[in-house]
Amino acid sequence: MLISHTQRGVKFGRPRKMTPHQRQEALQRLAAGETMADVARTYAVDATTIGRLAASSPFEHGVAL
Repeated sequence: MLISHTQRGVKFGRPRKMTPHQRQEALQRLAAGETMADVARTYAVDATTIGRLAASSPFEHGVAL
């Protein structure tokens, strides 16, 4: 019987730079008007990472779409 990688608990890909809690906080700070650069500096990530996070969020400018 073959067992898949996911059944063995193996995860592929690059680990996330931010925890789910940090991502949620970052989105809240963006909605409050902070710049991507300021938020990124706090979490020691690039502003592009924060931009991708905001783009993939179902919320834009603090309002659900």
